[in-house]
Amino acid sequence: MLKWLMAFVAAAMLAARAAGEELRFHVHGLAFSPDGRALLVATERGLVAYREGTWSRIRGPAYDLRALSASRDALIASGYRRPGNPPAEPLGLVRSGDGGATWESALLEGEAAFHVAAAGYRSGMLYFFSPLPLPLLPVPGLYAARDGARSWERVPARGLQGWVLGLAVHPEHAMTVAAATTTGLFVSRDGGARFRRLARGGVVSAVAFGGGSADLYYVYAYSRTLIVSSLDGRQRRHIELPVAWTDVVDRIAENPVDPRQIAIATRWQDVYLSVNGGATWDRIAAGGREPAEDDENPGRSGP
Repeated sequence: MLKWLMAFVAAAMLAARAAGEELRFHVHGLAFSPDGRALLVATERGLVAYREGTWSRIRGPAYDLRALSASRDALIASGYRRPGNPPAEPLGLVRSGDGGATWESALLEGEAAFHVAAAGYRSGMLYFFSPLPLPLLPVPGLYAARDGARSWERVPARGLQGWVLGLAVHPEHAMTVAAATTTGLFVSRDGGARFRRLARGGVVSAVAFGGGSADLYYVYAYSRTLIVSSLDGRQRRHIELPVAWTDVVDRIAENPVDPRQIAIATRWQDVYLSVNGGATWDRIAAGGREPAEDDENPGRSGP
């Protein structure tokens, strides 16, 4: 762990911005660093980091990264080796043990780019969704990867309904995974073999497990409420969000070291951060850039 932390600090020191440069990015993934010291955003040109009130680009491969998540000792992502239209050279799933300065192939390099994937923070269990048939994954569906992503298998996912928009893996229990879909929120406690519906009523656009707890965070599309639920769904509380009614929250992350820190990102490329469990929020990115002082919705919001 200490080795990883030292590597992350070294990577952070390499993060750079040219004088006068306005940092712009598209949010393709959102996660806190494993040490909890930075909020990371996967973009079309690699990672950017928000740390101590400042955004910076982490100097490393300019991959078009997607599906960013963090385990205790590594970052996991997918995407493309080069951005473009159409994008080129799918990465499969890749790992970084130095905070994004370098990446190594974990599985299926050159075969696919996965837009929906998640890793358990302490368990390291990895789940990913393959929507289309592929040479090495001929049957679309939900897959689980074990042994540091050295092996993978398709899981039955019985009871899972709708198109999968997001996944979350329990930080401790490798067999517990949640799926946000177009028909609601579903939870499996047997490694994806069977799912039961935890929430219905519309499209659940994002889901995350609390890094320091078994609580689930989820949000409905076009909703201004973040729901925090127990795994059995019997206890729920609601957190007001400062997003526009016409926007959609599609990323949620909780700091695994400090659960008071929660971040969300929206389809309009806004990023919000709360350091007090959702009581108040700061908009730390607006439209994929640092908010200007004269921006509307300047960033501080609370009930």
